[in-house]
Amino acid sequence: YGTVLGLLPTRLWYAADGGAGRAWLPQHGLRALPIFALLIFTYAAEFAGQVFGLWGFSNLVTTLAGLVTGVGLGLMFHPILQGRADWLREAVRR
Repeated sequence: YGTVLGLLPTRLWYAADGGAGRAWLPQHGLRALPIFALLIFTYAAEFAGQVFGLWGFSNLVTTLAGLVTGVGLGLMFHPILQGRADWLREAVRR
């Protein structure tokens, strides 16, 4: 649930600014990869903490980690996917 909830605000944000803001990761090229990795591996780090016994399972913590991961995925892939959607719309019009 957290990942989907994280994708929602980035989708709404993309709808508002069309990917023109500085937060969208693809416009920064390879310099954005460490930020993207940090965001998307938040969920994996939370899961690893559970597996290795650093903390127990908590729905709230898991959801928040998924939320951060969803925001990272949205910041990276919404501009890419929307750009492909624009290309597809143009191809269909022809």
